[in-house]
Amino acid sequence: MRTPRKGHRRLISKIFISLTTSLVALAFATFLPTDRQPEVLWNTGASLFIGGVMFVVLHLLDVERQLDSLVKSVDDHRDQVVEKLTDGFSRVRLGSELVDLREVSRLSPEEITQIAELIHYRTRITEEATPLVREFAQTEVARLTEQLRRIGDRSDVTYEGEDREWLLLLTSIARRSIRATSLSSIDAGVRGFDGGLWRGELGRRYLGRQAQAIRRGVQVQRLFIIDRGDLTEHDLLSDLRLHLQIGVEVRVLNANDAPHLRETLRDFIIFDEELSFQSTGAPMVGQHYASIMDTTLVTNHERIRSRLDEFSNLWPSAGVQVAELQPDGRVVLSPPG
Repeated sequence: MRTPRKGHRRLISKIFISLTTSLVALAFATFLPTDRQPEVLWNTGASLFIGGVMFVVLHLLDVERQLDSLVKSVDDHRDQVVEKLTDGFSRVRLGSELVDLREVSRLSPEEITQIAELIHYRTRITEEATPLVREFAQTEVARLTEQLRRIGDRSDVTYEGEDREWLLLLTSIARRSIRATSLSSIDAGVRGFDGGLWRGELGRRYLGRQAQAIRRGVQVQRLFIIDRGDLTEHDLLSDLRLHLQIGVEVRVLNANDAPHLRETLRDFIIFDEELSFQSTGAPMVGQHYASIMDTTLVTNHERIRSRLDEFSNLWPSAGVQVAELQPDGRVVLSPPG
């Protein structure tokens, strides 16, 4: 921005140049031959006119120069404004979408912050990471997006194989109840229950999460179902003790004594009567029993209600035995009282 002092100097320079031009014109007129010299009035007027024309020309040149500078400054400023508006509108659109999501889904401020952090860290990966890492991050975001979409649509979410993260997370956040069936064809190992789920790293972590849930007031019920002909209730005693010691309500059903149930039995867990976690065993090959083909997270209310009814029917059904831990550490099985 030009200061007033600088503007005054430019005006004085224009006046000085104009006056000089007028004096030069007047002096030129006085050097003409006497018989050709105009009258004094004419000489003076012509000189002033020439000086005025020079002043106007200088002023117009200065205005043109300032106008060019102003146009360039406006263009630069316009580009900056357009860039800022574009970025701003993008942020506004994202903000509007988040606000809409909050109105629909009742997102908490913490959840909105987590979404913003997800976008922020995803952008950092795009800028700094190698192509392989970027593709991995993109795949993970796409997987998470699809998973949330399916949950929002009340559709099943299926993971090929055994998904431990869902199991441990849901156990950690359950608030009211955990009701589960455990099929020996899925939880037991090749050599029986000694090599099964509850003796491995995942089983120990799962038991620990159940113990924490019980301490915060969650009711945990587990129905062990023996659906393998080579196993009996006696093979279960050690695993039953692990559950009884942390406060799980335990019952046992030998499906070998109730063949009419075998075709309808499932290995599932119902969390807070809101989500169902279901494991599907792979077809038996030789003596290998414990392979899990896929894991499904059920969110549909009707199917969850069906699982609840199924559990409610099995829990007191004929042949079920209640497991109790005696003071001396023995596990005793007896019919429901």
